[in-house]
Amino acid sequence: MVLSNGTELDVGAIIVATGAKPYMPTEFNYGKDPRVLTTLDLENGKTVEGKNVAIINCVGSRTSGRGCSRYCCAVGLSKAIELRGQGKNVVLIYRDIMGVDPEVEDLYKKARDAGVLFIRIPRKAELTEAIKMDTNKLIVHDVELGDDVEVPFDNIILNIGLVPSEDTDEVSKVLRLSKDQEGFLMEAHPKLGPVDTMTPGIFIAGAARGPKNVAEAIAEGYAAASRALMMLAQGYVTKEPFIPKFDWSKCTKCGLCIKACPYGAIRGVPGKWIEHIPAACQGCGACVAECPQDAITLDALSDDAIMAQIEAALLRSLRRR
Repeated sequence: MVLSNGTELDVGAIIVATGAKPYMPTEFNYGKDPRVLTTLDLENGKTVEGKNVAIINCVGSRTSGRGCSRYCCAVGLSKAIELRGQGKNVVLIYRDIMGVDPEVEDLYKKARDAGVLFIRIPRKAELTEAIKMDTNKLIVHDVELGDDVEVPFDNIILNIGLVPSEDTDEVSKVLRLSKDQEGFLMEAHPKLGPVDTMTPGIFIAGAARGPKNVAEAIAEGYAAASRALMMLAQGYVTKEPFIPKFDWSKCTKCGLCIKACPYGAIRGVPGKWIEHIPAACQGCGACVAECPQDAITLDALSDDAIMAQIEAALLRSLRRR
């Protein structure tokens, strides 16, 4: 492994924990109207001066292809309780209260008992469509009432989610890691391999694979460290025997196989040299299909093997008749 400063490291496992970054809102005149703050602003020490406060959930989440940020509901409820304790009139505007753990349900009950007013907007509506901002009031479409209601405000608190960091995008390109539609790193399997990637020896943890709270991020860090330790303690890697074979006499070093390989198992300089790294290869066959010279073969997926499987399937079908 070569770092950007030229340092070479001999490693047996990599854990990617590049995290995420807070969504930077443009909705509701944030950055232009000093009355509009975010939950992060409150965490950083900014105070709410007004008496009437409206908290808007799901800002930057559940819209434009982005999913739920999971931790936001707990943050919004906590801030609502905190502001009620300061004597503020608090209205929390939400699509759904997503209770990913029992703590959220407890916070919801506490906020309700404290006098926080809850207004639910349509799930699929864009925030700026369901909530219209006037000079000193919000016009909100209340699902329960089936009509618009006016919410006076002195301050608006935008409850923001998380988006992928630039480091996550850069690392995914270097390590050839898959990303989901939001740009977070994808695990090998959500249940059977939640911190594994499709490349053995590379693990992911924390908000790099999706928004989550601190407790979940810590748990994933422990899990990724355990998986890496298991592999390192074993001292060797068990691989399937089906990896491509290269006929270097046919290879023209065009470099198409380098681009096709999703695991970085083929490297080189087009027109000069090509190298295959069997330990990194997963036998997917992408390079076999890409090679215009038929210089790469995969025994398990050769033309003869595939035709034999087809013939066997047809023969079995005929015998059943």
